[in-house]
Amino acid sequence: MIFQNVFRARCLRGMGISTAILLSLISTTGCSQPKKVPTFTSLEELQSAYTAAGGECVSTTPFAAVNEDYGIHGVSCGNNDDAIAWFEDATAKSDFLSIIEGAGSKYVLGANWLVITDQTQMIVDALGGEVRG
Repeated sequence: MIFQNVFRARCLRGMGISTAILLSLISTTGCSQPKKVPTFTSLEELQSAYTAAGGECVSTTPFAAVNEDYGIHGVSCGNNDDAIAWFEDATAKSDFLSIIEGAGSKYVLGANWLVITDQTQMIVDALGGEVRG
């Protein structure tokens, strides 16, 4: 590693020592990678991750927009306005988003899941995803 840095510094001599050092440090430290957003294999797996993240969801009552025939699975958490949804495929996700985007709810969208909650930062910190709404 030191040899590589010295070699880079000599190669970049014409650019000035501070530039050579800066480029050398950038190449050895790298950038932090964004958090990998998980995918889930079932609604139950998503519900477990949601509760492990600090959410509370004791209900198993499907909410109105759920249609399991079309690959959309979800429950209203009952104790608050939170709800979770898991999608079997991209079409199910797209169909559900077309319903919910006009509702004005805050939610976190993941690869094949969605959490409707006011505590979006808690979910993003634990599971990643994108805040919408």
